[in-house]
Amino acid sequence: RVRRGFMKDFDETVAYLVPSASANQFEQALMELGTMLGFTAQRPENTGEPGSDVLWLLPGKVGMIIEAKSRKKSENPLNKEEHGQILVSEVWFKAAYPGYRPIRVSVHPSAVATKASVPVGLKALNYARLQLLVDDARSVLAAICESQVPAGQLAVVIDAALSTSNLRSERVANHYLTDFTVR
Repeated sequence: RVRRGFMKDFDETVAYLVPSASANQFEQALMELGTMLGFTAQRPENTGEPGSDVLWLLPGKVGMIIEAKSRKKSENPLNKEEHGQILVSEVWFKAAYPGYRPIRVSVHPSAVATKASVPVGLKALNYARLQLLVDDARSVLAAICESQVPAGQLAVVIDAALSTSNLRSERVANHYLTDFTVR
């Protein structure tokens, strides 16, 4: 029952990862998704820190610094000011998490940026890639939650489910994030 309840919580959470959700709902859902994937997740900006909207800390001392532009229209490219915002978040991150490798991410509907924004090293998580991540997570989590093994053997089921998954922390960035194109 607890495992099935987890899937219900998952579905309720990811239902807010849509453009029609408020910025607060979207960012909270993105943070909770990170936690459900097994990452340490937080909303630094929500606590008064000059950090990003969402931060996922992955194993291997990697931090995904995420700025969510969830309400932005797809025809509007990432601009210089928005890229500047994530650069400020990166400065905060490096001071707060020395020794971690930062990955700057903008959740952006189009993965298109203006030339003036100079998005070098900035990754996009567009809606199609976010949906792929959610679908992959649902598949892996469902396999885990539907297993009938006792709790003491659940780690084996989890390892098997993740063994070929792109949700493994070392694969997430390469599989779900894309480079911005400049126009």
